[in-house]
Amino acid sequence: AQGQTVAQSDHRPGGDLYPTSLWPAGETLRDEHRLAVPPPGVYELRVGMYHAGGRLKVVGGGDSVSLGNIRF
Repeated sequence: AQGQTVAQSDHRPGGDLYPTSLWPAGETLRDEHRLAVPPPGVYELRVGMYHAGGRLKVVGGGDSVSLGNIRF
């Protein structure tokens, strides 16, 4: 609710075994991230993508997209 990051996971999709430079157009890849469970409450789940040099910008502004709220 205060816009603070309470858990974060950063890694290359597919690890080092399948870099995005090898993906064909339209590729779909399942990628799991494990996060520590925060204290009970409602949290917004956001995702972003990186490129060499930093986070990619999202059309419309910002550098991440909301996937909605989750409750613990």
